[in-house]
Amino acid sequence: MKKTTCARLAVVAATAGCVMFWGMTPAYALEGTKNNYTVEIREGDIISEDVYGNNGNSVNDEGDITGAVYMTGGTVTGNIHGGSYKKSSQEVHRVKNNIVHVSGGTVTGNIYGGYGFNNSTSNYYDIDDAVDNTVIITGGTITGNIYGGIYGTRPKKENSPVKAEGVQRNTVILAGGSITGRIHASDKSGTTVSQDNQIILTGSADITNSKLYGKGLNIRADASQNNNLVIDDWQGTTVEEIRGFSNIIFKNIDLSKDSILEVNTLDKVYFDMSDKSKICIESIKAGDYEEGDYGLLNKAIRWDEDMRPDKNGHYFETIVSDELQQGLSGYYYADRIGGGLWVNEFDNLKVSDADGSDSQVEVSGAVRKTVLTGVYIDETGAAHGNSNKLWYGDETAVETTGLTIEDGLTTNASVITGAYAVENQTASGGKLYIQGNYKGDAVVYAGYSEGGGTENNHVYIENGTKAGNIDLRGNNKNDGASGATLHVGGNGNTLGSVGRLDVISFTGTVLNDAAALSVTDAALEGTAVQVDSLAGGTEYHEGDTVTLLHAENAIASAADSIRVADTIVQAGVAQELTVSASQTNANDIDLTVTSVKLSDQTDLIAENRAVAAAFVNQGADIAAESLDLMSEDYKYGVRTFGAVYGSRSKYDVNSDLKINGWNTIVGVGNVHRKGDANLSWGVFYENGTGNYRTENSFNDEFFRGDGSLVYNGGGAAVRYKKDSGAYYEASLRVGTLNSSMSNAVKDGNGNSYGYDSDSTYWGTHLGIGKLVQSGSGEWNLYGKYFHTEVEGDQFSIAGDEFSFDDVTSDRLRLGARYTADTEKAWSLYYGLAWEYEFNGDSNMKASQFDAPEQSLQGSTGIAEIGTVWRSDDSPWRADINLKGYTGEREGFSGMVHLTYLF
Repeated sequence: MKKTTCARLAVVAATAGCVMFWGMTPAYALEGTKNNYTVEIREGDIISEDVYGNNGNSVNDEGDITGAVYMTGGTVTGNIHGGSYKKSSQEVHRVKNNIVHVSGGTVTGNIYGGYGFNNSTSNYYDIDDAVDNTVIITGGTITGNIYGGIYGTRPKKENSPVKAEGVQRNTVILAGGSITGRIHASDKSGTTVSQDNQIILTGSADITNSKLYGKGLNIRADASQNNNLVIDDWQGTTVEEIRGFSNIIFKNIDLSKDSILEVNTLDKVYFDMSDKSKICIESIKAGDYEEGDYGLLNKAIRWDEDMRPDKNGHYFETIVSDELQQGLSGYYYADRIGGGLWVNEFDNLKVSDADGSDSQVEVSGAVRKTVLTGVYIDETGAAHGNSNKLWYGDETAVETTGLTIEDGLTTNASVITGAYAVENQTASGGKLYIQGNYKGDAVVYAGYSEGGGTENNHVYIENGTKAGNIDLRGNNKNDGASGATLHVGGNGNTLGSVGRLDVISFTGTVLNDAAALSVTDAALEGTAVQVDSLAGGTEYHEGDTVTLLHAENAIASAADSIRVADTIVQAGVAQELTVSASQTNANDIDLTVTSVKLSDQTDLIAENRAVAAAFVNQGADIAAESLDLMSEDYKYGVRTFGAVYGSRSKYDVNSDLKINGWNTIVGVGNVHRKGDANLSWGVFYENGTGNYRTENSFNDEFFRGDGSLVYNGGGAAVRYKKDSGAYYEASLRVGTLNSSMSNAVKDGNGNSYGYDSDSTYWGTHLGIGKLVQSGSGEWNLYGKYFHTEVEGDQFSIAGDEFSFDDVTSDRLRLGARYTADTEKAWSLYYGLAWEYEFNGDSNMKASQFDAPEQSLQGSTGIAEIGTVWRSDDSPWRADINLKGYTGEREGFSGMVHLTYLF
C-alpha cells in the first residue's frame, strides 16, 4: 500500500569493478579478484565449476568477506557464492554484505549469498559468521537450492571479547524466474544462531514446486528467532512446502485474490514454537477494484486451511496491523503490471479476524473511486509514476509516467486518464497512448483533477489505431482551457469522439491517403488544429491533399481554430512544403499543398560528399611523394617505405567545411639500373581516417553534427629518372571510401538522422620533372596531373531517397623545390607550388529534387618546408615535411616518411 511515500526494503551491496566471463568452461573455480570482488556471468557463458564473488579475502580491517555475483544469462552447473570463508583461521572473519543477483540463465548448482564456517572452537577470536547477505532472483531457471546465509560460529562464552553472530540478517528475494529447489533464509544445520533472516516473495516468482525454510531443521528454538517469510504483492499463490518460520507476513495484499497462499505440504512440527509463528496482515494494495459502498463488505481473504491456530496457541495466531484495524480512508496507489498506476479512494477500509480459529480475515469498507492513470498527483502535489521495480528494494528501476490503452484492456476504473490529481491539485505531465485495436467502451481523459486544474497533458494515437468506442476528453471540466494536446500520427486512426482539447497536432501524415483521424463527433470549440510534419518517403507536388479530420456528424466550432495557412511543413527530411488547411464542409478539415521545394538542410550532405572526394585525393599526393624518397640515392635493391600524413583543411564549398585527418601508406619497392636511368617502383597499401564537425539549422534551431571518413585501398607507383636529371612518374590506386554522419538532418518532429555511404574509388597520376644542380643544392622542377573518380551511391534517410553522382577530380600541380646541401646527412628543403582543380563537382539528388552543385574547382597555393636525412652507414632514409595551403583548400599538413633499404 502506498499513500504519499513508499516504504522500501533496502538491499545494499557495495562493490567496485567486476570480473566478466564469457566463453567455454574454465578448468578452475571462477573468482573475483583483489579490489574487484565481482563476477558477471552473461548469455552464452557455460560454467561447470564453482563461482565466487569473494573466496576468503578480507576487504577491511574487521575481516569482512564481501563480494558479488551478477548473472544475466548463460549456464552454471557449479555452485554460486556471493562470498565464502570455509575454514577455521583463529581470526575474526564475517562473510558479510555479499550479493548474488540472478536475472537470467540457468543454475543447476546451489546459490549461497554468504557461506561461513561451521565453527565450534572455543577460541574467542575464531569467528566465521554469515551475516547481512542477499540473494535476489528476478529471472532465469534455478533447480539447485538457495541459501541467504549458511554456516557460522557457535555462540561463545559470556566473557568472550568478540561476539559470534552465527547466521543473521540474511535475505532471499524471489521476484521472478522459476525455482524448483529448496530455498533457505538461513543455516540448514543445528549448530549456530539463526535469527532475523527472511525470504521475501514478490512479483512473478514461480515457486510452485519449491520448499521454503526459515531456519535449520535442528536449530534449537532459543537460537532461532524472527526468521520470517514475507509475501509482498506476490502474483502467485501456491508453494510446495514451508517450514521453520517465526512469522508469515503479508504485505500489499491484492483484494481481487480470494486466496493469498496455498501450501501443498505443511508440517507444524518445524515451525517456531518459541515465537508462536504468527500470521501478520500488514497492508492492502490499491488495485482494479469495483467501486461502490458495499463492494468489499464481508469479503474474506484466506490462506491455506492447514494454517489455522492450534488450540494451544502455538501456531498461526493472526495479527492485523493497527492501521488496518482502525480503517483506511483516503487515496492510495500502486503500480499496475504493464504500466500506469491504480489509484483508489478508500472509505473506512478495515481488516478484522472475526473468527480467531480459521485461516482467513474479513475485509469491510467501501471503494469510492478506482482510477487508472499514468501519473498520480497526491494531496501534497507530489507526482508519482510506475516505479517499474521488480521488488520493493529495487534501487535501479526508473519511474515512468505513461499509460497505454490497447486491445485486451479491461478495468473496473471509472476514470482512465493520463494524469490524475486529488483535492485542489493540478493534473499535469500526463502521457496517454492509445494503440492497436481497442474494442472497449471508455471515457478517457488527458488530465483529470478532483478540484483543481489541468495542464500540459498529451494523448498520442498513431499507426492506424482503431478505438472507435473511446470518448476522448481533454479534461473533466466544462469550461476553460484544458491544457491537453492530441497528437495524431500517420493516417487511418479512429476514435469515437473528441472534445475539450486545446490542440490537435498532426504529425507524419501521408498526403493523398486515408483521413488522418476519423471520429463520430468532434467538439472543437477552443481547439487549435495544426500540422507539425508530414511523412517522408513519398514525392509530393502542388495540389496534393489529405483529410486531416473527418467526423460522421457535423464538426462543432472548427472554422476559426485552424492554424494552417501558408504554413511551411517538413515532409521527412528532404521536402519542404507550403500547405493550407480549411474546413471544406460540415464534416471535414482538409489539407492542401501550395508549393514544394528541397529542404535547405540537405545541402550539408552534398557538401560532405565533395569534401570526402577531396580527402581521397590526399592519398594520391602521398603516393606521388613517396617516389621522392624511394629514388633519393643510387643504392639499388629492395626497400620498404611508409608515411604518416596528418592534416587540418578547410575546403571552399558552398559552406566551408573543416576536416581533420590522418593518411598512411606502407609498401615495398625496388630501385634498379635501366640503361642510363634508375627505375624506381613500389606497391603499397593506403588508409585514411578523417573527422569533421558540421553546423546545420532547421526550424530556426542550430544543431551540430559529426562526420567521419575512412578509405582503404592499394596501388602501385613508378618513377623513371635519367642521369640527366629528367624524370617521369606515374601511379595507380583503387579502394573503397566510407563516409558517415550523425545528427546531419532533422525531420519535422525534431528527430535527428545520419547516413552511411560506401563507394569505390580509383585514381591515377602522371608527372614529369627535372632535377637541376645548383651549387651544393638541387632544384626539383615538376608538373603533376592527378585524376580521381569516386563512384556514386544511393541510400535513404527517414524514408527519403538520396543519390550521389560520381565525383571526378582533375588536378594540375606545378611547382619547384630547392634542397640545400644534398651531400650532407641532413638536408633542408623548401618549395612553392600552384594547383588547379578543373573539375571536382559533386551532385546529389534528394527525393525528387537536385541539390545545389558543390564544387572543389579552383586554385590552391602551396608552400612547403622540410628536411631529408640519409647516411651511407644506415639503411634508413627519412623525410619530414610541413605544408601550408591557401585558396580553394586552406590549412596545413605534416608528413613523416621513412624508407628502409635491404
